[in-house]
Amino acid sequence: MSVIRMENVTKKYENTLIFRDIYFRVSKGERIGLIGRNGAGKSTVFKLIMGKEEPTAGKVELDPNVKISYFSQFSELSGSLSVQQELELCFEEVPRIEQELNQIGEQLGQVSDDVQMNALLERQAELFEQMEHLDGWNVSVEINTVLTKLGFDERSRHQPVEELSGGWRNRAALAKVLIEAPDVVLLDEPTNFLDMEGIVWLE
Repeated sequence: MSVIRMENVTKKYENTLIFRDIYFRVSKGERIGLIGRNGAGKSTVFKLIMGKEEPTAGKVELDPNVKISYFSQFSELSGSLSVQQELELCFEEVPRIEQELNQIGEQLGQVSDDVQMNALLERQAELFEQMEHLDGWNVSVEINTVLTKLGFDERSRHQPVEELSGGWRNRAALAKVLIEAPDVVLLDEPTNFLDMEGIVWLE
């Protein structure tokens, strides 16, 4: 089943024709490389998929249940948070669940009433299920893996993003896209700032 479909799509900017009557579909699990010279319209295709631009003719259809993320060589992060903190924000539900689980653990050691005990155990089971769904037990490992593979050492991962160079802020943006685990990732020249080890890992 296709998650992205472009049917007879034409795109013009005023009198400049970028492409005409293109057709393709992307199915779940596919990895596709879009190759062409500069100005051929590769980034324009991504903008059409993301809904940032409309086709001049034809239609672009997306599976409404699919989460799509986009990264380009200009996707720099900014702000005073560190790279580590930016990635942790992607899992903001996890600390809340952990805190409530700790509270329930303490309460279970104090209550003697069966009704209260059962209510706490039911809530605990719900929270465990939420953590499993979010893969919350592995958050720190996932963040560490992504940052390590993209070349962040202990110092750079705790630096404010605004203090990093443009290239490293780009890497930070790529790390955030990957850690969000979308269904489809659109990567527009993502390897410009990566070393060979980072490129191999990304592939």
